Amino acid sequence: MPTALINMRGNPWVYSNPNLPITKVLEGSEAGVPLIYVNPLLFFYLCCVYTEFVIVYLICIHCRSVLMANLSPAESHMKNIKPFNGIDFPLWKEKVKDILKSLELDYVLHKDKPFPPSSDIEEYDEKMHEYQFKLEKWEKDNKFAKRIIKRSISEGIKGEFDDNEDTTASELFFFIELEHKRVSTRFLFTRLTTLRYDGYSGIVKHIRSMYDIAYELRSFGIELSDSFLEHCVETSLKSQPEKWRSGLS
Repeated sequence: MPTALINMRGNPWVYSNPNLPITKVLEGSEAGVPLIYVNPLLFFYLCCVYTEFVIVYLICIHCRSVLMANLSPAESHMKNIKPFNGIDFPLWKEKVKDILKSLELDYVLHKDKPFPPSSDIEEYDEKMHEYQFKLEKWEKDNKFAKRIIKRSISEGIKGEFDDNEDTTASELFFFIELEHKRVSTRFLFTRLTTLRYDGYSGIVKHIRSMYDIAYELRSFGIELSDSFLEHCVETSLKSQPEKWRSGLS
């Protein structure tokens, strides 16, 4: 079997000597360039391996570009939202809804899962086909929306919410809001009833902050009478009676 003769510049020659090893550097040279013997089968094998590597690499690049094209809209939006950790729920809620709206997924928050048509209606087959199409789309979009909501929640509090597979995106959103209201209501009510005037921040600022707390509680559906709020304000001022009286004079 002939052995290929290749110089270091990559130019091949055929050298007929089957007793030569697979590769061997010749002492002679052409224009000062060493010569190397290469077995043609080995050379062909290496070319095939290299070609296969290039093809696999190009396929991987293509698959990655397709995957990034499908995920980029959601991923780019997710980078702009701070994971919800129990604080500033209204801002988090608004941003998540904006993301779902931009991806045309927000409808799953206010539209229930499609119901199958009754078997005794006219054009049942057509209605059934339409139902199956809508059901498949709703289930896919609901799953995607739910995944976005879960990814926007901090790991520290994610376990507090129901992670059942049957839970819809709308239900998960409701559970998060309900838990936030429960925790926030307890915190705000405790703060309203235990807040005390420090004697330095100013009477008007102190009273305004208490009314702000009461406003937040009312936004959660907690009814506070004016007499109760006045009682809380008076109690908070009793810790610094001289200073708040001088501040009013």
